[in-house]
Amino acid sequence: MTRKLGGTVDSIVLWPLGGFAICGPTKQAGVIGDLQVAMAGPLMHFPQMFMWFILYAIFSGGNFEYFQPELYLDIMSDGFWNFLGELCSMAFYINLFIFAVNFFIPAYPLDGGRCMVATLILLGMTVQHTAKITAFTGMFVAVILLILGLVSFFVEANANGFFIALVAVYIYFAGKHLYDMVNEGREKEHPLFNRQCYDDRELTIEQAVNEELKGNEGEGEEEETKR
Repeated sequence: MTRKLGGTVDSIVLWPLGGFAICGPTKQAGVIGDLQVAMAGPLMHFPQMFMWFILYAIFSGGNFEYFQPELYLDIMSDGFWNFLGELCSMAFYINLFIFAVNFFIPAYPLDGGRCMVATLILLGMTVQHTAKITAFTGMFVAVILLILGLVSFFVEANANGFFIALVAVYIYFAGKHLYDMVNEGREKEHPLFNRQCYDDRELTIEQAVNEELKGNEGEGEEEETKR
C-alpha cells in the first residue's frame, strides 16, 4: 500500500508480536493515505485466513467439526492429513487473533494505534494533542493487558498469559517514551508523528482559523465605518 501511494519503507522493526514497518505515503497522499497504510497491515490477515481455511477443507475432507480455536492432540496424532488439518486450523485462528489485537487495540506500536492517530488528525486535532492522547491510551491499555496477562498466567495457569504480560510491558514503555517526548516538545521527532502530511494538515487548520479571525476583524471594521 505504501508503494502504491508513492511512498517508501524506511525500515522493518521486530518486536514481541512479530514486526512492523516504519513507512508512509508521499505528501500528496495526505492523512487519508497514511490511514490506508495503517489499515493495510491488519487487513492482510484476511487473505491468509482464507488460504488456511481452504487448506483445512482439503486436508479434513470437508469435515469442519474440529475447526475450532482449540488444539486437539488426539486428532493431530491420528494420521498425517489430520495433523496438517490441525495446523491449518491453528494458523487460521492465530491470524484472526493477531488481526483483532492489531486493529482494535488503540495502542502504539500496534496498527490500531496508528489508525487512531490518523483518525484524530483527520478530525482536526493537533499533532501535540494527538500524541498526548496516544501516549496515555497506550499506557492505559498496557496496564489492563498486564493485569489480564498475570491473572491468566497465575490463576488460570495459561502460559499465554506470561507472553501477554511481556507485550503489555513493551507497550507501556513505548507509550511512556512518547509521553516524555511530548513533554519535551519533540513529538514530531517520533516515528509515528514524523510525517509531512500531519504537518500540512495542522497548517491547514491553523490557516483556516486565521482566515476566520481576519474575516471577523474585517466585519468589525465595516461596522465601525457605518457608525
